[in-house]
Amino acid sequence: MNSAMPWILLLGLACGMIDASKVSYHQMSDHQQLSQQGSQRNHSHLHTTEFQSLLSDVVTIMDSQAEESGLYFELNRELSSFFNVIALGGAGTCLTRTGGACAGSPGPSALSEAQTKCSGKKVILWAGVNDVKVANGGGAGYTGYLQGFINGIRQACPGTEIVVIQPPLRGGPPPPGYEPEWPAASEAAMNAALDQGCSWAHGEADVLAVCNTNRFFALSDFRPPAGRAAHFGSSASGRAAFKDAIIAAAKEKLL
Repeated sequence: MNSAMPWILLLGLACGMIDASKVSYHQMSDHQQLSQQGSQRNHSHLHTTEFQSLLSDVVTIMDSQAEESGLYFELNRELSSFFNVIALGGAGTCLTRTGGACAGSPGPSALSEAQTKCSGKKVILWAGVNDVKVANGGGAGYTGYLQGFINGIRQACPGTEIVVIQPPLRGGPPPPGYEPEWPAASEAAMNAALDQGCSWAHGEADVLAVCNTNRFFALSDFRPPAGRAAHFGSSASGRAAFKDAIIAAAKEKLL
């Protein structure tokens, strides 16, 4: 694989020493805390300026699934052993849309954020669960949104390599008082839409797609106290295996 090609990678990151200069965090509510923690570790002998110059730049885009599971922090930290990481995304992020049941207007969308950072980089995408909310059509048109994201990256940053992570989705009754954005009655249709989109991405030469991610989890991982509808917590039984699959895909496609 040509290391000179730009790349894009969307997903969450794993534990380990990190230099604040290695990872840039944008938009997440506690990115300042991450920066402070990183700066306390900036004397690590593994993260010298000379070492960083040898690493490829990777943009990661994740939403609240990564945040609530704790993998937003862990995945970016682990990826920083292999890449210079620019971490984007946040709660409510949709692939190409803003406002409404996506991140509050004026946005941004995953695409609009990535297009400003993708030049000369690789991309990892772990987002899309907000695109299948009931208020966003329950998955109708999901493949088109994923195609819009990938084609938008291709246009803005030609030659970019992309890793796509299918959002896991296990339903069930949400906690009392919580809006049923991913109700159990709609779960099959939502997963069918996510499957279809990931299958399309898997066939694209410049994309490595990690599909069928529900295989990593039990239904109980998406119910209190472990998590909530469409989100799994840090105690989820499949969390470690899912994280390892993301890291393996990033190394296979982008190194």
